[in-house]
Order: sequence, then C-alpha cells, then structure tokens
Amino acid sequence: MDGKPVERDILPLSPEAAADLAPPPAGATMPRTVAEGGTLVDGSALSAEQLEQMTADIIAALKTVYDPEIPSDIYELGLIYKIDIADDRHVTVDMTLTAPGCPVAGEMPTWVENAVCAVPGIQGSGWQVRIAGQAPLHPLNLVGDFGGGGMYLAFGVVCAMLEAQRSGKGQVVDAAMVDGSASLMAMFHGMFAEGIWREERGTNMLDSGAPWYDCYETKDGKWVSIGSIERRFYADLLQRLGLEGESLPKQHDRAGWPVLRARFTAIFKSRTRSEWEKAFEGSDACFAPVLSISEVTSHPHNAVRSTFVSPDGVQQPAPAPRFSRTRPEISASPRPAGSDTAAVLAAAGYSNAEIEKLLAAGVAGVA
Repeated sequence: MDGKPVERDILPLSPEAAADLAPPPAGATMPRTVAEGGTLVDGSALSAEQLEQMTADIIAALKTVYDPEIPSDIYELGLIYKIDIADDRHVTVDMTLTAPGCPVAGEMPTWVENAVCAVPGIQGSGWQVRIAGQAPLHPLNLVGDFGGGGMYLAFGVVCAMLEAQRSGKGQVVDAAMVDGSASLMAMFHGMFAEGIWREERGTNMLDSGAPWYDCYETKDGKWVSIGSIERRFYADLLQRLGLEGESLPKQHDRAGWPVLRARFTAIFKSRTRSEWEKAFEGSDACFAPVLSISEVTSHPHNAVRSTFVSPDGVQQPAPAPRFSRTRPEISASPRPAGSDTAAVLAAAGYSNAEIEKLLAAGVAGVA
C-alpha cells in the first residue's frame, strides 16, 4: 500500500459509535487530552463482506488501531486475529472491561453503564475505598477506565511497538480493565499475604485507619490531607501541630490511634485551610490542601510546573510525563468526529472517486 499511515487510531464502525462521537452541542468544549477527531464508518450500510474488507483496508493503513466499541467490532467481525500482522509491525489494541469469553462478558451492556464501580468492585479496590462503617465509595473512574484501562493500554502499545522494532512482527494487545485494576492492587495483595493488611476497612495504614494518613476539616469548612508515614515526616507533623513533646501514643500503636485522631481533628479545626498552608510551608510532613477543580491552577506548585494549560480557553492538564528533548504539547482544540475520514480512507488505498462514492452513499461520514 502506497498511502502514508496517518496518526488516527479511532475506528468506530457501528452507528452507535458514530452517535457517541457526534459533535457536542453548540458552545460545549472538551479538553484536547480526552477528545479527538476520528473516522466515521456506518457498518449497517455495507454487507458483511464489504464491511470486513473496508475494516481490513483501514487497519492495514495504520500502525496502531484502537477499537473503542464494547464489545469490540474487530472481535465481532472476527478480524482481530485474522489481520496479517506477521511482517508489518502492526499493533492492534483492544481495551475491554473483562475480555471476550469471560463469565461476565454477556453482561457487558449493563457493566458499561456501571463501569465506575464494576471494575473496582470485582478487583477489591472498591471495597477498600470507603470510610469505616460506610458503603464503598466510587473512586471516580480513575481505577477502571483510566488507571486499569487507558494507562495499561498505552503502556501495552509502547511495549508492543518496541518489541516489533526488534522482531519485525506485530501483535494484538489485549488490555482488559479488570486485569489492569488487579495489577494496580498488587501491593495490597502482597501486604494482605504478609498479614499486615486487614480486610476490615478503616483499620489499615493507607485506608483512613491511621490518623496520620487521612484528611481533616479546617475551621472554614475546607479540608487538608496528611500522609506522614516515615518517622521524620511524622516528627515534623507533630512539630507543626504544636504537639512536639506532648505525651501521646506511639505512631504505630493501633490502640492509640483514636486518641491521636481526636487530637489531630481538634487542632486542624482550629485554623483555616490557608492558615495551615502557611504553617506547613516548607514542611516534610506530606501535607497538602484539598483543592477543588477550580482552585488547582492557582496552587503555587501547579503554577510553577505549568501543570495546567488553557488552549483556546479550555482549562485542562498539560501532557504528562515530560521529556527533556521531545516536549509534548497540545497543538490545537479537538476536531469533530469524522475529521479524519477522508485521510484515513485515502491512506487505506481508496481513490478520491471511491471516497466520494462512500460519502454519497452514507457509508462514511465527514465533519
């Protein structure tokens, strides 16, 4: 194929996917980091053979393909392991909640609606993210979609492409959110196996059980967080709270934790959040104010690091991680879905006349 591979990996094939990627309402904006243009192809307008051929053509033109549909269109078409990836260093990525063939795969439509608690729930993190005596909390969708899903997917792509440079062969990256979420819980499984982690919520060092690893309300109704695990950090915490030299239970004496918590609660409640920020300035106690989304850009650390940027007036996190030589940048605002349809089809070997025919027939769509 003579067409130059394009840098667009989103390949929705069903009408439902096209609807999901439809342009937002007038005036709505989305950060570039979470919204992209893509290729719109309506599979219902093609025969099974035509759809399979078009999918194979487009896939062959891309270095990496990510199918966002659940369950995967590429899986349903039977293409994911039929694609000839033996010699062209092609990497195909499929991110699912579980994986095809798993016992819960048939429940996928319901699971998709409840992914925020489904994935953390069956991997244990949902059980741990809660206050003692209360129901488990939703950890946003950081555990499943982003942490256990997207980050492991991206890591898998990089690993597969590095391996392809050595072997000259491509492969399929199966990135299941359940697997990634389980991997994120590895340390806690290890601690549980060692007998130093209890299943009872609110009794462990990192789950709000330890009074020196928790959040506290301040005088003005705001919150601060502390994570003073190491001995010298804990000593700094006591000094900043004015408790240095006071007769208190030992740091790791679980029986004395309620006493420490009561003292910390009362003291933090005696000043405002900004007053505590000044008191802990330059501290090693692992102290931080708990900020809202609208407050984070003004925090000195974030300002110095330029952690947040506002291209076209839309506040969003800057790309991460950072590199010393090739600095990642957000070049422009997101484009509507379908912005890349013509380019992708051209790269797949379709002539201008063929592309126009597909557009006229409603098989392909452009922004």
